[in-house]
Amino acid sequence: MRKQRVVKATFALTCVASMSMAVAACGSSGGSAGSSGGGSSSSGQYVVGQIGDLTGGFVQADVPFNTGISAAVKAINAHTLKLITVDTAGSTSHAATGLQTLQSAGALIATNMSDSTIFQSLLPAATRAKISLMGIQPAESEVSQANGYAFEFGISASGSIKAMVDAVAKADKRARIGAVVTADPDGQEISKAIETEAQKQGIAYAGSVAPASASDYGSAAARIVADKATVVLTELVGTAETDFMRDLKSAGFADTNQIIGFAWSAVKPPMPWAKFATLEQYREIGDIPAVKAYRDAVTAGGANPDDVMIIDGYAQMQIVKDVLTRCGWPCSLDKFHDTLQHTNTDLGGLAFGPVVFTADNHRGPTAGALKLYDSSGNPTDYSPPVPGL
Repeated sequence: MRKQRVVKATFALTCVASMSMAVAACGSSGGSAGSSGGGSSSSGQYVVGQIGDLTGGFVQADVPFNTGISAAVKAINAHTLKLITVDTAGSTSHAATGLQTLQSAGALIATNMSDSTIFQSLLPAATRAKISLMGIQPAESEVSQANGYAFEFGISASGSIKAMVDAVAKADKRARIGAVVTADPDGQEISKAIETEAQKQGIAYAGSVAPASASDYGSAAARIVADKATVVLTELVGTAETDFMRDLKSAGFADTNQIIGFAWSAVKPPMPWAKFATLEQYREIGDIPAVKAYRDAVTAGGANPDDVMIIDGYAQMQIVKDVLTRCGWPCSLDKFHDTLQHTNTDLGGLAFGPVVFTADNHRGPTAGALKLYDSSGNPTDYSPPVPGL
């Protein structure tokens, strides 16, 4: 068993105004990073980066991630941290420039990435620089590469499907699942994966619909009702989800039947619905100290801890905090990477099961649960956690 060395340092964090290239820094300026000895700034700070699309097409995910990460950093009092934020605006060139900024500052890790294209574009340069990247659903080949630099902070796509179908099966073996997926090859793959998992669990699968636009929602909803689905898994978000749910209700799908949102931008019920749930990998409600600390930190920053995906950003930084605690000071790039690859923690109960990283498995969360909502859209509880993801 690895011994933990708890670092005691004075917390100092001062935010500096954002630059036009969309790089913002918290803390004082740092030194440069070496190939193995770098990773700690000359001012005695740990340097951590977040690379997110804060103004482009992924704002639904990356802005709340950013909120959660920032809240966590401000609440941490056992380490001195410098947080550097890069807004890619959806541009791989901005992301590459941002990674260079992080490298020059001595960053140990870049968190927050939900855009797989940008993640993939940065991975070769990050690997050369020995900067770990933490993203959402990286490719299987990236997170399974031995001693690689790609790490996943969310449940994998296959794990997400397993968690949802398992939860449905435990609630009602007589359920009949229908799915709403995107009108592209990815949507087809998801539909097939749901069908395969449903067969394993002994649950009927009514098939999927893939509406290409709002004009297709009515016919798609009618098909779900005609196929006698009693549970609908949906990738739709925002106004698309609202419009589809209205059409689904008009088609005769009772709101006592369950809808489960599983897109990464999944939100609480966009309209009143008696049985609505979202797939989660971190806990944001409950009577445990880690949840209270999360809610206090986010509230102190002026945000709503129940808002979508803020918990995911906060949890990322708690993983980093756990690694830094075990790494000690100074923490070189090599030592940080090795320590990250020896992670096994449930973050004080924030995670539904251990978050595990090993040398040849960087998938992270091993369990998930459905967050349940009442008809007014307020979260009430979680389904029993689904392990082994």
